[in-house]
Amino acid sequence: MKGRGFGFLLLAALTGVGCGDSGQTGSPSCAAPQACACKALAGRTLAQATVIAVDQGVVRLELQQLLTASATLGPADLQRTLVGELTGPGCSAPISPRVGDGVLAGFFELAHCSEYDQCLGRECQATSGSAFDSCATSCEAECAPDEIPVSVWVEPWADTVEIGEAAPVTRADAIQLTDAMTCDAHYPPPREPCNDVRSEHGSCAVSASGTNHGSALLALSLLALGALCVRRLRLMRATLFGARPDEDEGGA
Repeated sequence: MKGRGFGFLLLAALTGVGCGDSGQTGSPSCAAPQACACKALAGRTLAQATVIAVDQGVVRLELQQLLTASATLGPADLQRTLVGELTGPGCSAPISPRVGDGVLAGFFELAHCSEYDQCLGRECQATSGSAFDSCATSCEAECAPDEIPVSVWVEPWADTVEIGEAAPVTRADAIQLTDAMTCDAHYPPPREPCNDVRSEHGSCAVSASGTNHGSALLALSLLALGALCVRRLRLMRATLFGARPDEDEGGA
């Protein structure tokens, strides 16, 4: 029985056995989190703009130049105002600009302005059917015609673009990376998560792929030292009580 127990401990040291709470153990062989670059760039319109106003996280930008193609915006929309809540590029916190700053803006267009949404909740909540449609149409008048509602991040106008956890890229590269397929090819998603996990509810998950071999060798050395100590204790017991070590070991 003890030989089998020692064998299980040796297997645990070599392959990795986890019990208890769930979650990856964090060994280097596990996939790292996906880069934030495509979250910052893929599918967005990039533009050069000037900050007109900033108020409680909402920014107003005068559109100066479209750097990427847009299905709805064109040269006739230059000098119009982008209005929206500031977000961060990728996984970064929002950058709060100052009035008059020249910035690079990365944005998604929204279907309606925030005033429209407020009107919808205030005036149309109790309506339905054709009455709701009529009420919603009337709320469209709340949006200023020269304003473009957006979800937007901004950065100081520069030759490079900071995109969260990934290394900065040139502005020309950032323009190319707004294409989702190009961005995914440049920043591929992580591999499938490895099996280096601790399972839930006290069961155990074994994985050879996630093993840290240095830790395994240390565990094996400690097991060998423990076995030697046990052997010496049995020899001392045999000397004191007259029992043979092999008899004591077999009777235990």
